[in-house]
Amino acid sequence: MNTKVPAPGWFTPVAIIALLWNLLGCVMYLFTALMPKLVTPEVLATLPEADRVATEAQLAQLAATPSWVLWVFAIATFAGLLGSILLLMKKNLAVPVFAVSLLAVIAQDIHTFFLAKSTAAGVGGMIVPILVLVIAAFLLWLSMKAKKEGWSN
Repeated sequence: MNTKVPAPGWFTPVAIIALLWNLLGCVMYLFTALMPKLVTPEVLATLPEADRVATEAQLAQLAATPSWVLWVFAIATFAGLLGSILLLMKKNLAVPVFAVSLLAVIAQDIHTFFLAKSTAAGVGGMIVPILVLVIAAFLLWLSMKAKKEGWSN
């Protein structure tokens, strides 16, 4: 028999922060996925020279990114968002959903660090992917702890 135990006071604020974090990830994914469709040659022509050059470089980098990377980006962010909603609702289903999110983040990082050799950008280019990995692992751990402690059902 699985009895539900009240979660500690910090649990709900952490779950809300997780929800906001993953919502931001979804917005970043949508921006990345839609950028080639939204930034037309007409839009580029209206930008100041420096912004146009930077935007063209971003578009070129995005065009060179394999489609599977965008798919795992989508899976990581939307699974993270769903996991956060489930965590906030104190549902055990958050555990496998966060596991899927973490696996997708790991796949992204394999591409970033080993296949795309993005480490050439230096430490600054490594901070965000590592932070995302740490947070994804933390959220999986937290959902497992909530299940083990009986805070979720």
